[in-house]
Order: sequence, then structure tokens, then C-alpha cells
Amino acid sequence: MRNLLKRMAAVLWWLSGVTLAAQTTASAPFDTTGIHHSMWLVGAGRSNALDTYISPLEYTGPTFTLAHLTERGLRRSGGRVSFSTRLDGRLAYVTSTAGNHDAYDGDVAFAVAWRYNWKPRPDLRLALGGMAEADLGFTYNTGLSGNNPAQGRAALAVGLSALAAYDSRLGRLPLTLTLQADAPMMGMKFQPHYGQSYYEIFALGHQSGHLHVTWPGNAPTLRTLLTAQFHFRRLTATVGYLSDVRQSKVGGLKYHSWNNSFVIGFVRHFRLTSR
Repeated sequence: MRNLLKRMAAVLWWLSGVTLAAQTTASAPFDTTGIHHSMWLVGAGRSNALDTYISPLEYTGPTFTLAHLTERGLRRSGGRVSFSTRLDGRLAYVTSTAGNHDAYDGDVAFAVAWRYNWKPRPDLRLALGGMAEADLGFTYNTGLSGNNPAQGRAALAVGLSALAAYDSRLGRLPLTLTLQADAPMMGMKFQPHYGQSYYEIFALGHQSGHLHVTWPGNAPTLRTLLTAQFHFRRLTATVGYLSDVRQSKVGGLKYHSWNNSFVIGFVRHFRLTSR
């Protein structure tokens, strides 16, 4: 009899643990099992670039993008907070509107974000939080032989990051529609002032006028990624649209890089283990 009571108590304890775990998982807005979601994307599209430090003309042409995004839920928050990273690079080969000059325009950006998640519906996840981004870019005009054929840029910014994910089906195939948006709100940008050369900055030591405070009033920037993730048995394939709009008007100079790309890729799900 005593052994039977012990076995019944053990079964009840196990069932209560399973029920509690199921309730925790169901109520968590995001994954709490420590799984990392890693997405690789490659894309191609069109770019429109303007840098008045080099030329007053707009340049247009094809652009190519490679991006890596990760996201995981923080266990201590019970899935309420997720941490994500983004590393992307872009290179465009563009031609002036007059058709007589070609240029390369590109940048590499790395960003981290912390978002608070909630689920208004079982199939819908919304997230909003803060982000920090570092960006390095350049424009090089192959047809100019003067003192300023190239321009370099460096920027640091903090801003807002938002995400919406909706689970649905295409026939019997599960899919997830995701919209992500990152918007820098305040930062610093390195860029020579109008008429200031790199020789003056680095050789002559003229160290004023090339650091500028940026905000949406003088540097409206927005990166938007819309993806559809198709969940096959052992593979999650991704297709989507990427809009990367970077603009600034500082130091008497205008710069913009408007990029629209079609992207494809895949998602990996893995768990990091420790000894």
C-alpha cells in the first residue's frame, strides 16, 4: 500500500510539472527553450544613390545584399524579451543620369536589438524595443580624377525596432509572415564638411566640422524587411522584400541611398550547449 501511494504521488507530481510547463510555454509570447533562430538572406535589386560631396547627380543601378539575422528569447524574462542581431552588407554598381560616370556605393551595418513581446492572439506576435547600430559606408566614382573621387562614411545610432509575426498556412504548408522595421533616432556621423578634403583632416590635422549629430530631422533612415517563411519538414525557406533607405543632410552635403531588393534564404534553429 505504501509503495502504491508513493507511485501515485510520483505520477501526480510529474503530471503537475508537465501541466505547469505547458502553461508556461503557452503563455510565453516567445520561445523560452533557448533555441536560436538564425536567418541567412541574399538579395538583388535596384539602388538610387546621391552624394553631393562627389557629384550633384543621382546614380542608379543594380544592388546586391547579404544579410544574417538572429533572434532568441531571454529565459529570465519568461519569453517576454527577445534579443536579436543583424549583420548586413550591400554593394551597388550605379551609373549617373547622364550616363557618363560609374560609381560603387556600399555599406556594412551591424545592429543589436532588445524587444518586448506580447501576443494579442495565439497566431500573432508583436514586439517593440530599442536598437543600436554601427554603419560603415563608401562611395567611389570611377570616372573622376580630381581631389575627391571617393567618400567614406561612419555612423553610430540608437533607435527603435519593431516586429510583427503572423502564423498561417498555405494549403497544408505552415508559413510565418514577418515584418521587421528599424529606425535610428539619434546618433553621430563622420562626414567631411562641404569643401573639406580628407587631406585636410588626416594630413593637416583640421579636426573640426566632420562629426555631426543625426536625428530624423536631418537623417531620416528606415530599414524594412518583409518575409514569408515556409516551414518544411527539415527546412525553413524564406522569400521576401527588403527596403533600406539611408539619408542625411549634414555639413552642407546631401546623401541618400535608396535600395529595394528581393531576397531569398533559409532559417536554422539550434540550441547552444555548455559544458
